[in-house]
Amino acid sequence: MKSFTMKKVVYIGNDLELGTQLTQFFLKHNILTKVITEEEAIEVLHNCHPDILLIELQIKIPMDGYLLAKKIRLQSNVAIIFTSTKRQHVQISKALYLPHTDHISKPVGIDEMVARMNLLITRTTRPSELLRYQLGEAVFIVCEQMLESNGKHLHLSRLETAVLLELYYYRNQHVDRNQLICNIWKVFDWKSVESSFQNVLWKLRKHLRVIEGVSIDTHIKLKVKLCVPE
Repeated sequence: MKSFTMKKVVYIGNDLELGTQLTQFFLKHNILTKVITEEEAIEVLHNCHPDILLIELQIKIPMDGYLLAKKIRLQSNVAIIFTSTKRQHVQISKALYLPHTDHISKPVGIDEMVARMNLLITRTTRPSELLRYQLGEAVFIVCEQMLESNGKHLHLSRLETAVLLELYYYRNQHVDRNQLICNIWKVFDWKSVESSFQNVLWKLRKHLRVIEGVSIDTHIKLKVKLCVPE
């Protein structure tokens, strides 16, 4: 049985087949779904208060999906998943620099889509004061911004905590470095805070050195991975 973190889903685009697929699927699970045009987006955002938006990158009039999402970001941090064909590499990369976003390629698989929705909504609205995670022999206590290992307490800054938490959600997977920066610092231009990110990463590596089997891997260009024991 699938679990859901969303109660209201809004699809913005002109793919009638996908809109119908989403509506029929979520209706079975008593999840409100709206299929709208880009012109209606801002109004629906304020009136419906959706948990997540699915936005087609291909829409053109009056603006494409990326520009629409930028406009929405000025007013809301609602989770956004972009849909597109795989060949739209440039548009996808640009769109994913916006905070609290993800992407899924067409044809859309329902199981993958629900999993990505759940994760993205959790990351966007999570009650961080409740989170405690195991990092090898250490415990990452989010609310106290602290790593606890062998009776010792390693205190983290707010940004160190945010970066480590984001990497933990994708542990043992490579994360796009520039997207990570944009998500944490809530900026569109990752270059403006790159030096701050490098400083945070250096400090995190220093903290993690004392925890066996846990490290941050940056060997692949523009990628970051938190390595933890399975």
